[in-house]
Amino acid sequence: MNVLGKLLAALLVAATLLLPVQAAAEETYTPGFQTLGLWEPEQNLRMDTAVWYPARRAPRTLRYGDWEFRAARRATPVPGRYPLILLSHDSGGSRFSLHLLAGELARAGFVVAAPTHRMDNMNLIANPFSLPQLRDRVRELRALPDILAQTAPFADIIDFDRIGVIGIGPGGAAALLLAGGRLDNAGWEHYCFRAGPRDVYCSAWAAPRMDAMAKAIARDESWYDPRIGAAAVVAPAYGMLFTPGSLQDVRTPILLLRADLDRINRAPHHADAIFKALPQVPDYVILQHTDNASLMSPCTPELAALIPDMCTPLPEADQEEAQRQLSEHTIRFMTAHLGAALPPSEGAPQ
Repeated sequence: MNVLGKLLAALLVAATLLLPVQAAAEETYTPGFQTLGLWEPEQNLRMDTAVWYPARRAPRTLRYGDWEFRAARRATPVPGRYPLILLSHDSGGSRFSLHLLAGELARAGFVVAAPTHRMDNMNLIANPFSLPQLRDRVRELRALPDILAQTAPFADIIDFDRIGVIGIGPGGAAALLLAGGRLDNAGWEHYCFRAGPRDVYCSAWAAPRMDAMAKAIARDESWYDPRIGAAAVVAPAYGMLFTPGSLQDVRTPILLLRADLDRINRAPHHADAIFKALPQVPDYVILQHTDNASLMSPCTPELAALIPDMCTPLPEADQEEAQRQLSEHTIRFMTAHLGAALPPSEGAPQ
């Protein structure tokens, strides 16, 4: 299928997802919430993780550091079996930086686990433009289901046969790797000639790091996780490292969301390049009037003063609409491919 045909097919699929959906259950949920310090001893892996889940208690305003949002802290979960969504924030974010999306997913009947990626968060960005940035994210995301399977009350309400992942920026690249993609360093060789010297990846600081990353890539290395039943790849980073050859084994359903004002991972070299390289037509949506900052949940004034670049969308961006689109498309996609909540007696562990 040529690129035009592929694009038309993707737009048709996306349009179909926008049709009204009959609710699979009559339940009305509120977002329950807990934040956990999780530890996986065999890998010595420690993660601060926020978990949103279906509850019924009325939410109230919660404050964690400089983040503020509404949820029902430590509310009793509504009995049932719910799909699990692994949520990977953008570089420099945290487990709270996508709280609006996580809360809407919980209202729709999902359990959402959002880790703060330890070496790539708002307090410590230690490994940008490097292979460890992706490897660490994949490692943390892969570990979460096994840890939650041993953690009350989530072990009793998650259906571990239905797991999806949503990632933004480097998180989008990590989601694609979990879905069966591999990295290919061939795409980096001429990237800056095509993208131009003003591209973020081609700066005097980033380009040497990208050179080192390309040299470290093993093209046959796979981080595929067969438990992942659907992957939403949002404003993805590292598009030049995904080629038709490295994506040839991807069979997991993919939702590809392109931010039309993305200045960091510019669409022609990242989202669009991934779209062209995928072997099967993904659900492909352009988020209008959306940049990187508007994909993050709104910051408090204190947080905006601390990290203004991350908290201030471009003048032409519409953060409220970006959040609406992000929630709407991911909920519909995940419901279509993972299904809705099940009663407690269904999907119970054997």
